[in-house]
Amino acid sequence: MSYYVNYFQYLSSSNPVSPLFAIVVFLTALLVAYILNKIKPSKEFQKYRSLDGLRGLAAVFVFMHHSSIWYFYKQSNIWAVPPSKLYTQLGQGAVTMFFMITAFLFWGKIRQSSSIDWIKLYSSRVMRLAPLYYFSVFILVIFAVVMSKGEIYNAPSLEDCLHYFLFSLGGQPNLFSVKNIGLFNAYVTWTLAYEWFFYLSLPVFFIATRKPQLSRIFYYLIIPLWVVFVFYMHRYFFVARYLIIFVLGIAAYEIYNLKKFKSIKLLAAGTPGSLIVVISSALIVFNFNTAYDDYAPFLYFLIFIIIALGNNMYGLLTSGPARKLGEISYSVYLLQGFILYIAFDLLTPGKETPLHHWAVDLLAVVSLIIISQVTFHLIEYRLMKKAEDLSNKIKSLVRIS
Repeated sequence: MSYYVNYFQYLSSSNPVSPLFAIVVFLTALLVAYILNKIKPSKEFQKYRSLDGLRGLAAVFVFMHHSSIWYFYKQSNIWAVPPSKLYTQLGQGAVTMFFMITAFLFWGKIRQSSSIDWIKLYSSRVMRLAPLYYFSVFILVIFAVVMSKGEIYNAPSLEDCLHYFLFSLGGQPNLFSVKNIGLFNAYVTWTLAYEWFFYLSLPVFFIATRKPQLSRIFYYLIIPLWVVFVFYMHRYFFVARYLIIFVLGIAAYEIYNLKKFKSIKLLAAGTPGSLIVVISSALIVFNFNTAYDDYAPFLYFLIFIIIALGNNMYGLLTSGPARKLGEISYSVYLLQGFILYIAFDLLTPGKETPLHHWAVDLLAVVSLIIISQVTFHLIEYRLMKKAEDLSNKIKSLVRIS
């Protein structure tokens, strides 16, 4: 009897980390994405169809993770992972999937080609990631100016500016008189430093696998940048465990590319693969406190490889709403903190009941997805199309020199 009472309490609206809240927020996000996809359909699928949807759902999971953190932050004034394995794994597991997707896709790029146009590759990455990131930094500065209430005499130092220019791996320094500035964006930008570390490591990987004749641009630009970035990462608390996740993403691509695994691909794409994803997810949630404990990354790897091999979870990952969320996932990831700060600090200050908190969260997720559609269209998509122009300009400058 006590088991059923405890289970009911676990699901009840008085429990701030009830899985029912996660389900409602998730379904709301899908509904908004469905409507937006009807109004403005997402772009064409990439080669690995299920990974687009996985990226989109992961961005929503990070939002739910930070939403739960906000509830407990308002109770204790301490920003920390929530006291719930489910809500902890939603965020950390999503980041794990982001890193694996990056490693899988870009390791594939260097494995498939005998030569790489590095200028084009890095121009593409810069125009894909930098504009929205610096837009988010601009919003962060605006928030800091407003919250400082005019006390802006304490200008940031050059080192502080470099923190924000290089994706704030070592934390987000205070701006002006405002402390805990990471609350504005939910401290999400640290992952970009690891992403860039991987991108800048690609030429090194390429040498190790192909040993090509290298152009001067590699020696004069890429290697020095890589060395500088390694020292930067090391200085600001570089955590090696995240590298394991990238390695697992690389391993996933190598498995994907094995011809003898064709029969396994068929099994992975069907019901057996879906069951393994569900069982592995349950094992993670019930047995690990974080996504980085013991064997948890390897269970995430198992989930990831099944999805990479073509499993779409009965169409969920390749559905219109999932595609739309995947398309705007970068905006969802970078802008969620601002929406949550407005929702839970400015509009609803003070402690809340769990039901009230998650009711506000529903409005927040609707706002976030709509705003992310706008920023994707006005910033991300427009500037992504300028990547080739940037590449050509850099090549012309290199030829001149």
